Amino acid sequence: MERFGISVHFSSLHHNYFSAWQYVTKSDPNYLQSDNHPDLSNGEPPRADCASVSAVLMREESNSDREDGSGQRSRKRKKRLTSFQVSEINQEKSIKTRTELLALAQLQKNEGKTDLAKFIMNRQPKVIAQLLKNTWDMFNAPAKLQRSRNSRLELLVEAAERECVDGCEGKWLRSAQEILTTNGIESSEFAAAVYSLLEGNIEILCLLDPRIVVKRFY
Repeated sequence: MERFGISVHFSSLHHNYFSAWQYVTKSDPNYLQSDNHPDLSNGEPPRADCASVSAVLMREESNSDREDGSGQRSRKRKKRLTSFQVSEINQEKSIKTRTELLALAQLQKNEGKTDLAKFIMNRQPKVIAQLLKNTWDMFNAPAKLQRSRNSRLELLVEAAERECVDGCEGKWLRSAQEILTTNGIESSEFAAAVYSLLEGNIEILCLLDPRIVVKRFY
């Protein structure tokens, strides 16, 4: 811990690989796995898990049965996936559509984990769609809030400093210059008019029509 910042724990409570995997990765979001490692990040353990539980743990599980106030025995209900947990899965797996979520649920079902499939099957498609929307609205909210605090001119400067989108290769700039040249407009004059508009000035030069010198906005 002192030399490398690694906290090492030893425990005899883990009866199989799945249990140990959950314990090791619960506080490390950047863990590494070998190629083709099964997805164990959420849901219930594989079916084979029950066969590997030790007798001691099975007795502890049986002890979870208890008598309620009426003298009848009751068993603790197994926790189900919550909407928040599914939202976390959506962000972790970059899932943005219901089809992608269904595909993940089917993949996990094939591996013996049915929590996500049960969550989806017990809810209407519009509920799942709203959950996906809320997930990414919340994820993008900080960036949208920051963007809303910038002026239009700051947004333009920020866009000018970024690289072109894939496949553009500067074609938009050549096209814009060609349009200005065809209409007999100097690029410097057009840039000044756009700059003036973004600063919020009431009066701007309307360069696209030479007959109009000044246009007022009310």
